[in-house]
Amino acid sequence: MSIIDDIREAEKKADRIRKEAREEGKAIVKKARTEAENDKKERMADYQNTLNKKLKEAEEKQEVYLRTKLKAAAENDEKFIKDHEMNVSEAVQYILEKVKSI
Repeated sequence: MSIIDDIREAEKKADRIRKEAREEGKAIVKKARTEAENDKKERMADYQNTLNKKLKEAEEKQEVYLRTKLKAAAENDEKFIKDHEMNVSEAVQYILEKVKSI
C-alpha cells in the first residue's frame, strides 16, 4: 500500500468518524430536547397543582371571611333593630304630628 492509499483510507475513516459524530450529536441533542420537554411538562404540572391548591385555600379563606362578615352584619342589624324597635312608635307619632301641622 502506498502513502496515497493510506491517506485515502485515513480520509475515508475520518469521514466515517465525522458522520458517526454528527449522528451521535443529533441523538444527544434529540435526547436532551426530549428530557427538557418532559422536565418542563413535569414542572408545569407541579406548578399547576400548587396553583390549584393555593387557589382552593384562598377560596376557602374567602368563604370563611365572607361568612364571618355576613354573620357580624346580621348580628349588628338585629341589635340595631332591637335597640330601635321601641323608638319606632315614637318616631311614627312624631312624623304624624309634623304632617298634621303642615
